[in-house]
Amino acid sequence: MPELVILKTLLVFLMFVFIVFCSRTEARNNKYVIVSLWIICLFVIFMLTLLRNPTLSEKTAILIPFRSYYSVFTSNWTAHGKYVLRAILANIILFLPVGAMVFVSAPKANKKKLLIIVFAVSALLSVGIELVQYRTMIGTFETDDIIHNILGGIIGCLITLKADKSAAF
Repeated sequence: MPELVILKTLLVFLMFVFIVFCSRTEARNNKYVIVSLWIICLFVIFMLTLLRNPTLSEKTAILIPFRSYYSVFTSNWTAHGKYVLRAILANIILFLPVGAMVFVSAPKANKKKLLIIVFAVSALLSVGIELVQYRTMIGTFETDDIIHNILGGIIGCLITLKADKSAAF
């Protein structure tokens, strides 16, 4: 099972690297390339978060922010603590491409506006995924997942911004 998580994380990271590469080329001026990249990005995210068999017998929600950190720090690095830490990192990495795509889609936006857009897009997308997981009992609705997804989107945007040589920030 850990091998599958590593494979999924690698897939998302490679997609992120490809988007960053496209942001540095003329491809970002082609709206068909941008739309295609958004479709691929969203498809991969939905595939990894929603296309799995329901595993819960009832709808569950964890609404306490940063509860996962408590689990990591109080588990003495048992299997559960390592699982939670992997989930935190996976949620951050999962949304790196979203931040990169917002940057590619809005190249003329200033840094503050760009980060606000990334925050909004990441939050809406993440809340939508969490609600679907909750309603279909595919997973637990967790505020930590939303926080980590937003953080991943912001980090992805900042990395892409830093990698872009034409950015005048």
